Amino acid sequence: MRQADQWEFAVALLDSTPAPEGRESTWGSARGFLESDGRHDAHLVASVLVVDASGMVLLARHRRYEQWGPLGGHVDAVDASLLEAAARELFEETSLAARFVSRPVEVNLSTYSCRRADAPTAHLDVCFVALTDDTAPALVASGEICELGWFAPDALPTPLVAGVADVIAMATAARGRHPSTDGIDSSVTS
Repeated sequence: MRQADQWEFAVALLDSTPAPEGRESTWGSARGFLESDGRHDAHLVASVLVVDASGMVLLARHRRYEQWGPLGGHVDAVDASLLEAAARELFEETSLAARFVSRPVEVNLSTYSCRRADAPTAHLDVCFVALTDDTAPALVASGEICELGWFAPDALPTPLVAGVADVIAMATAARGRHPSTDGIDSSVTS
């Protein structure tokens, strides 16, 4: 898939997905960015918060940033969609198979340095929720990750990536709405 197609997919996804309650301004900023010329020099990122059967959330402490947050990474040319990019990243970083909720739960526009660019670069991160029927399955972190851990939403580790606690609340609410396969995109598993 060409990079332009991935950006167009992001536009279509956000246009067809209503913003979660209270996140309208964040989503509006992301939509505005997607309509601007700024996206041509930006990076598109797909991330995922995994919620287990008991409501625990999987977080990763990233080697580069030393903070706890969702798993994920840059969308690659091989990814057919943002959802597939999130599933690929989850599998690469943890070898975990999970069922993805097909609608994103958050979008985040930020600027930071990464391995793909020397200077700070705009990144649009689209975050999904994935569910596992297991309770806190044991995982082995990839080389990009210092540590993986399952955490109760009321006992999160520090330092935590800014805004992640709010997204975790939305992710665990998604688990409550989708205890089985209802609303789950079973065609995308990692």
